This record gives sequence, structure tokens and C-alpha cells, in this order.
Amino acid sequence: MIRTRSFYDQSNMIAQYKTHIWGNTEYQNGAIFHAAASELAKLDRLQKHYVNALSITEESAFMSYNFAPPSLRRDIGILGFLHKRVLGKCHEAIRHMFPFMLVCLP
Repeated sequence: MIRTRSFYDQSNMIAQYKTHIWGNTEYQNGAIFHAAASELAKLDRLQKHYVNALSITEESAFMSYNFAPPSLRRDIGILGFLHKRVLGKCHEAIRHMFPFMLVCLP
């Protein structure tokens, strides 16, 4: 995709990445969340390389294009998953996999 940057502006290049890459790197977010830090760093470097090739900083990509770093997206995704479980807006199998635990405080 970087080779096509002469045909698109930064906004369209970010949209292309979101469309074609994010789906492939995040479809099993819950499974890769528990991977080793060295393996997760490979996914982070992929996006960092892309942003650098577009001559923008990661901070400006996040602020201007809502293009968050993969590590932040993973954390938000897992928190969203747990939030849906607490609200009961999930599949019945997920409810059985993650039952509520009653904690008795002294």
C-alpha cells in the first residue's frame, strides 16, 4: 500500500489501512491480547512503519485521523468485551465461560 501513496492523500491512505489491514490484524484480538510482548511488538511496528512512511507522527495520526496505536486498540477492545459481558449483551456461551464471582468482603 505504501507504493500507492503518490495517488492518495494522507487521509485516504489512513482509510486504506483501516479498511484493509486493521481487519486482518484485529479479527482475533482476544487471542493475540495474551501473546508475548515481543510478538505484539511486531504488529505495533507494522503500523508505526506505515505512519512514518506517510511522514506523520503517531500522535498526529491519532489526533487527526483517529488512528490509534495497536496496543491501545487491543486494550480498548478487551475492555469493551468485558463491558458487554457485565451488561449481559453477549452470547450465552460467553456468560458460562465468564461467570460472575461473588466476593464476600470482611
